[in-house]
Amino acid sequence: MNNAQHLAELLESLKKSTGVLSTLAEDGGIDSAVVYFTCDNNLNLYFFTRANSKKNQNILNNSTISFTAYSEELLQTFQMRGDASSIDEPAEQAVAFESLFKIANKASGGNPPISQMMQSEIRVFKVIPLWARFSNFGISEDGKRIEDLKVGEFLGDKS
Repeated sequence: MNNAQHLAELLESLKKSTGVLSTLAEDGGIDSAVVYFTCDNNLNLYFFTRANSKKNQNILNNSTISFTAYSEELLQTFQMRGDASSIDEPAEQAVAFESLFKIANKASGGNPPISQMMQSEIRVFKVIPLWARFSNFGISEDGKRIEDLKVGEFLGDKS
């Protein structure tokens, strides 16, 4: 299995999981929080947060984020830096929210924190990757352990 296949496997595994989102605070410090997330085949990342959260406020002030996810089972990590923006288009927001809610619901045993909030309190974000790295500390036939991924080349698409 090559690293493109490993990355696809990792992303599928991580779609059922959480990751660490880091944002830049107004005072120049870094705030990090665990979030439920999903991603598409272009590695666009989707997550939700409360409208009054530090994550939301920080992104409004500086949209550049950092994100890390890890699979202990696969011994693989995914890191990215990207540009986050709130999804305001209702249809896109509904699709992302439904997917995220299913992940959160399953992970929390049927009582995700999001279910305790009003819809108006929730912001759904999309992060477009600017830089990404895949690290495979398991077995890989191509011998590469750490691979910087180029925009447009995700999941092995070299076209």
